[in-house]
Amino acid sequence: MTENSNLIDDAFDEFTQEARATVHAPGVAQARGVLAHRRRVRATTLSALAALVVAAPMVTYLQLANGSQAPPAVTADAGSVGSPGHPTASTSPTAAASPSPTVSASQTDPAEPITSAQLLGVAIELPQWPCPTRAVTLRAAPQSAEGRPWLVGLVDGVMAQSDPHVKIALVRCVSAKGLIGQVIVVKRDASGSIVGAGQIIATSKAVPQILDVTQSAPDRIAVIVANGKTQQERLFRWNGRRFAQVAGPTSFPVPQGPSHMIVTASPVTFGAEADGVWTGKVTFTVKNNGSQPSASFNLVVDVDADGPCSGCASGYLRIEESSGTVTPNGWAGGSDLHAPLAPGASATVTVTITMRRAHAFYTPRNVVGGLLALSDGTGEGSADHLAEVEFEVG
Repeated sequence: MTENSNLIDDAFDEFTQEARATVHAPGVAQARGVLAHRRRVRATTLSALAALVVAAPMVTYLQLANGSQAPPAVTADAGSVGSPGHPTASTSPTAAASPSPTVSASQTDPAEPITSAQLLGVAIELPQWPCPTRAVTLRAAPQSAEGRPWLVGLVDGVMAQSDPHVKIALVRCVSAKGLIGQVIVVKRDASGSIVGAGQIIATSKAVPQILDVTQSAPDRIAVIVANGKTQQERLFRWNGRRFAQVAGPTSFPVPQGPSHMIVTASPVTFGAEADGVWTGKVTFTVKNNGSQPSASFNLVVDVDADGPCSGCASGYLRIEESSGTVTPNGWAGGSDLHAPLAPGASATVTVTITMRRAHAFYTPRNVVGGLLALSDGTGEGSADHLAEVEFEVG
């Protein structure tokens, strides 16, 4: 290894040891202010997750800041996805968040490149975020349970010429507050162990979604970020001490006007009991009463029960448990996202609810609710985003 390579490695090690991570808030704001219990937040999160899994970033490269044409494509390791998308309006670059040092138990030849299989087979420490950080074993597939990070993609690092075993990984996790993600650096230490070596970017209020990461040039990586309406490519480069953004926009455009989304629900109608089961239907309508197109959205549908309450004015108290079962229908209770609505446009969907005779005996009085979750997080906590209808069976 040359003297210059040693200097680069020393700087990289200093970056790994000295930098401190910053806690990032989850990206896509969920409607947790309206509903307290966690399962609705998880349902909204899974809808966003499904959209990220099926979304394919656009394939136009950003010209590099030095004036060169589109950089040559670099084949990523197994597990990487997509290609960079179209950037939008650019401002001055900013430095990426600081990382936190980590430790791994896997040891091998320090010069051996890291593969996805090897990374999935060891426990590493992750930079600080609202999911586990210590001794984390990444999963290979998306997880619906909270606190179980998984590997989305792994690509060659930005120091490939002097440190070929450095890799860049995109990881995601379902936290108690929503779907989060971060782009991290992994490398081998002197003993050959795989270690986490810092964070490049993470989801936050300013960066709700991280869709993809690729190597756009030998010394640069491209991170595809989105906010539900806009997709951007941001380029990062190792500057000797940290990963700094060197090209691409640093923020998302400010909407020109608000969208005003309203959710309404029809009464629940049940047919006759059949084999001890009641089957009912409820129709939800989502309308954009604003002056601008909405973001894409999902409707979280849930059934709660009302229990007797002698001290309550209505005689009932929401106990947030019910024997009712909701059958998902696309973007209502399912994993799909509905396309943005134009001003004045509306969308209607019907959802099926089933109640069993034995269960209905204990919770005869129930409430079905539809909670709107916009992919850009607008309108969080708005009363207009929730429609509830009481019903009884038996």
